[in-house]
Amino acid sequence: MRTGTDVRFMSSGDPRGQEIEEFLRREFPPTAAKAASATDAVVDAIIGSRQVRLGAAPNPESLEAIRAVVRAYMGENRAIPVLIAAGPKKPVPTSVDVAELSALRTLAQLQGAVSANHAPDLEIRMRIEDLTGLVLEGAGIAPEAGRYIADFGALVDVLGYAGFISPVRERDLAGADAFVAAVDEIHAAMMPYLAGTDGSEADMAGWAAAAFMSSPITAEQRAFLMGRYAKLYPDAPPDAHLWSMSRYLSCAVARRRLGASGADPSWDRGRIDISFAPPVPGTPKELVSTRVYYRTVPLSQSKQHIPFWRARGILKVGKGGPRVSFAAWQGAETVEGSAEFRGADRFIVVKADYMVE
Repeated sequence: MRTGTDVRFMSSGDPRGQEIEEFLRREFPPTAAKAASATDAVVDAIIGSRQVRLGAAPNPESLEAIRAVVRAYMGENRAIPVLIAAGPKKPVPTSVDVAELSALRTLAQLQGAVSANHAPDLEIRMRIEDLTGLVLEGAGIAPEAGRYIADFGALVDVLGYAGFISPVRERDLAGADAFVAAVDEIHAAMMPYLAGTDGSEADMAGWAAAAFMSSPITAEQRAFLMGRYAKLYPDAPPDAHLWSMSRYLSCAVARRRLGASGADPSWDRGRIDISFAPPVPGTPKELVSTRVYYRTVPLSQSKQHIPFWRARGILKVGKGGPRVSFAAWQGAETVEGSAEFRGADRFIVVKADYMVE
């Protein structure tokens, strides 16, 4: 059991510090003690409730695939591997806030539930997509991404989660030059494919023959991605949005080609995937996968969902006490605050702005 982490809240605004400090200390406790139990209990913990899970439970075939992975590792008395992808920075120049705290709390609670049923616990690797960020946004993001990644790692460490959560940078999985070269090569073929097809079923044979991905990019998926780029870059023309979509998809293919998923080579019995990014509309519902989609903030605290690396996480203080929520990056009336989490030999300051409801 982890001990020794302390929390101190600091704010220059409304004097709610003690109340918020008590909330943070209560909501981010040490991980639970270990015990032994059955496969179904571990699977249920991974699938989670609607409070934690984003959307419906996996389909029956996917549930069986998840159960098979869990059963295999439990049968060999090994840690159950989990892979999570995460972005390398926030959309604005800042660093970790209570959104990261909330996501890590969810993983710590999952670890506690599994630990109570399977002594070797979970082994969680988080692939931090810094090379993808480099390809999509340019080398100028390096200082900001470096700070965010370092702070995120420090937060994992100070909270006492480093024993089961390991952030791994893409640049440590594949060299930057090799990754960029692969993306450029794939993008050269991806662009004409996306520009000359409509994502219909008729495209499937050519897509599979090109060996880019396991399935074609459907019209619904394309529309979703194009819509996202139009929202992010409203002044750019559709051709620029198409270019961005191609580069993004090319990064995913390059990662697969270079073996840079972040999975440990010892994971010979498969793995569980947890995604804080929502599924792209148009993903086949019959797809068999070991992936489960998680919320950054529990449903009881916010109905909204944003992946933690894209979100401005804040605290909302109401009659029921503080809760984690989200706010817009600009225009939201919040009180500036921060929380210092201090461990045995290091500390990390987490942005903890709040608003009074």
